[in-house]
Amino acid sequence: MAVGLIVHCLFTGANFYPDQYLLVSACGLLGLASAPLWTSQQTYLTTSAHLYHRAGGAPTLEKAIGRFNGIFFLILQFTQISGNLISSLVLQGGVGYDFNSTSCNVSSGNSTVHDTTRYTLLSVYLACDVIGVLLCLGCLKPLSTKISQYIAKDWKSMCLATLRRMLDPSMLLLIPLTVYGGIAKAFINSEFTKNYITDCVGIGWVGYVMLVLGVVNAASSLASSRIAERAGRPAVMIFGSLLGGGVWAFLLIWEKEPNIGVLFAVAAVSGVADAVYNTQLGTVFGVIFSEHQEAAFANFRLWQSIGFCLSFAYGDALNISVKLWILVALLGVSLVLYLMAEVRHRRGVKAASY
Repeated sequence: MAVGLIVHCLFTGANFYPDQYLLVSACGLLGLASAPLWTSQQTYLTTSAHLYHRAGGAPTLEKAIGRFNGIFFLILQFTQISGNLISSLVLQGGVGYDFNSTSCNVSSGNSTVHDTTRYTLLSVYLACDVIGVLLCLGCLKPLSTKISQYIAKDWKSMCLATLRRMLDPSMLLLIPLTVYGGIAKAFINSEFTKNYITDCVGIGWVGYVMLVLGVVNAASSLASSRIAERAGRPAVMIFGSLLGGGVWAFLLIWEKEPNIGVLFAVAAVSGVADAVYNTQLGTVFGVIFSEHQEAAFANFRLWQSIGFCLSFAYGDALNISVKLWILVALLGVSLVLYLMAEVRHRRGVKAASY
C-alpha cells in the first residue's frame, strides 16, 4: 500500500509540468500501482473485519464487514470534502457568475486556470499525498493473521487465482454491477463536472457542488451500513439503485439552466447512491468470497477500472443522452443479476448448514 501511495505522489508531481509524454507515463504508472493498492486495502479491511468478528465485536461476519466498509468509506469521502473545498477556494479566486443568465454553454464560466493557481493547488495535494505515505508507513501495522488459506504466494499464482475467480458463477453475476460502478463514477467526475457544473455556473463552482456530494456520501456511507444490518443488504442496494437511476432519468429530461440549487440536489442524490454502491458491493464481495479475498477484490478493481476505461473510450464519440441511456440500461440489468447472486449465495449458505 505504501508503494502505491508513493506512486500517487509521483503522479501529482508530474502535473507540475504537464508534458504529454510525462503525463501519459505517469498515468500508466499510476494505473499499475492503483490495482495492488486498492486490492491490498480492501483485503486488509475485510481481514480486519474477520478478526473483529472472531473477537466478538460483531454477531455475524456480514455485519462486521458492513461496519468496516461503512467506516472506511466515511473517512474516504472526507478526503473528497477537503479536496473539493481546497480546489474551490483556490480556483474561485473571486470569479463570479451571473445566475440571472437563462442558458448554459461552455464559454459561460471562466475555465482558464493560471499557472500560479495550478501550482498552489498541486502543492497542497502533493503535501497531502506525502502525509498519507508517512501515516501508512508509521501507523498501519501489518496483519499477522491470514484469514484466507488461498492467499497467493506470488504474482503468477495471484493472476491465476484472479482468473479462476473470474469464472465463478457469482462473480459473473456481479461483474456487470462492478462495471456499472466504474462508468457511473467516471460520468459524475467527468461529464457532470464539465457539461453541467462548468457549463452552467462556471469552473469555480465545481468544487462546491462536488463538496456537497462528498458530505452526503460520507454521511450515507456509515448510515447505509447500519441500515443494511436491519433492512438487509438487497433492500439497501435496490434503494440506492433507484436513486442512481432517478439521477440519470432526471438528467435525461432536464433542460440545462444555470440553477445552482438543481446541481446541488443532483450531487446530493448521487452521493447517497454512490455511498450505497461503495459500502454494500464491497460487503457483497467480502461475504461471498470470504476465503478468496485477494482474488475477489482484484476482480472487483479490475472490472471497475474497465468501466472507467469504457466511459472515457466512448466519451468523445457519444453525446450525453446516449451515455445516460447506457447507464440506465446497464443499471437495470446489473441490479437483476446482483439479486440473482444474492439468492445464489443464500441458498449455498442454507445448503451448507444442513
